[in-house]
Amino acid sequence: MTITVLGLHAGPDAAACLVQDGQLIAAAEEERFRRIKHWAGWPTQAAHWCLQHAGLSPAQVDHIAWLDSPHAGGLPADAHSALGAAL
Repeated sequence: MTITVLGLHAGPDAAACLVQDGQLIAAAEEERFRRIKHWAGWPTQAAHWCLQHAGLSPAQVDHIAWLDSPHAGGLPADAHSALGAAL
């Protein structure tokens, strides 16, 4: 059984990564998509790219790992739904 983890960092230099069974599949910084250096906010476009690169949908993510940052504004109560809506 494959375990898929989407990692998110929503502070300065926001980024996302996708790990399956301990192997890094994709990683991207949000600033590459938004063209704003040191972007601080939810890395929705980076997360979308990571999932697209792996050929996965948000529903196929087993866990979301989130770096606690005062810039993030808190993790949504239903992170899978929030991420799905953003993508």
